[in-house]
Amino acid sequence: MAAVSTRVVQLLILVVITQATIGEERNVLVVGIALLSAAAVLSDTGAGNYLLSHSAPISRSAFYQVLGCQVGFAFCGASASLMITAGEIAGSGGTSVHAVLIALACSQILDSATRVARSPHLITGNYSGYARADFLLCALKFPAVALVHFTDSLEFLFLAPIASAIVFVASLYATAKSLPKAESADFKHTFRSLLHYGISGSASAFYSQAPMVVGAVILPVEIVSPIALAYRVVQPLEVLPATASQQVIPRVRSGNRTPLWYWSRFSIGGSLLAVVVLAVSPYIFETFFHEDVEITLILLLMLSVPVKFGNYALVAILLAKRRPEVRLFCSVVVGIIAIGSTALLGFVVGSNGLALASLISELLLASALGLGVKKTYNVGSGKCES
Repeated sequence: MAAVSTRVVQLLILVVITQATIGEERNVLVVGIALLSAAAVLSDTGAGNYLLSHSAPISRSAFYQVLGCQVGFAFCGASASLMITAGEIAGSGGTSVHAVLIALACSQILDSATRVARSPHLITGNYSGYARADFLLCALKFPAVALVHFTDSLEFLFLAPIASAIVFVASLYATAKSLPKAESADFKHTFRSLLHYGISGSASAFYSQAPMVVGAVILPVEIVSPIALAYRVVQPLEVLPATASQQVIPRVRSGNRTPLWYWSRFSIGGSLLAVVVLAVSPYIFETFFHEDVEITLILLLMLSVPVKFGNYALVAILLAKRRPEVRLFCSVVVGIIAIGSTALLGFVVGSNGLALASLISELLLASALGLGVKKTYNVGSGKCES
């Protein structure tokens, strides 16, 4: 519930921005926010997972090192996304546009640091302490969103990084005081260990972010803006299979269900959800974003939803069978293909081409993961190969 609340606030920020701006300024902000979101995924060091991999909380000095790495990588990712949109910002005469994106980037960096700072709460079983930061963040950001809605003044979004800073400092203090003091940790060892998590996660996620990132680099913002909006509506749906796949992993290890059983149920669930979203999406875009997005674009993205849901099931099966290297290899190969297909289809077809490239990537990943799962299992036995 806490994670969903932060996604809702992020979506509301995009809604009020699209309602308060028009033309080139609006397009640049929409694409800029989409790139910031992609940068957050690609620059994630996996610091939270690294901390959770320890059976007990790490020392305070090691914790600060991990947190510093996350902030550094998040800063680099946000800076890269701002550089991509810099030319368009200058073209739109956008001093205010630049300032808003910088404010949102600072807020994003601090939010990513907060997620890392509160991770040790999960090790100690303090689940309420972990979730409390999300609810506090939403409570502090919501007034800024409401003020933008009622005044059409984007300057109130400058309050977002202040809210993020308050929550970060509170989370850092609550966590740090509970960690054991020890001698200074070896930074090189910490960095190498953390890099293993970060590279694996970024490589696995790149294929899904390639259409947005590559599209923003090679195409004008007016072409990328519609799919950027559509992505912001579709991508939050991934919270459902992501959560369910984590719950499936122990069941795969202990149960007798076949991979097809898990894959089919995830895919059917994604299909039903895609039909619902497809039916209401024209109303959503027109009412909340004042944007008439082509039904073809929405349809292409919705076609990828069942495939993506099924892919989450396949990944869960591979992780349950302790074959993460198969997932990484498949994601890297598909990511490389996604760069070329996005560039080609984006130039030829425009925003619909970016959506088509996204669908092709999901289908290729499904095929690769399916082959990996098939190789992992003895045909018809449901037992893992030695």
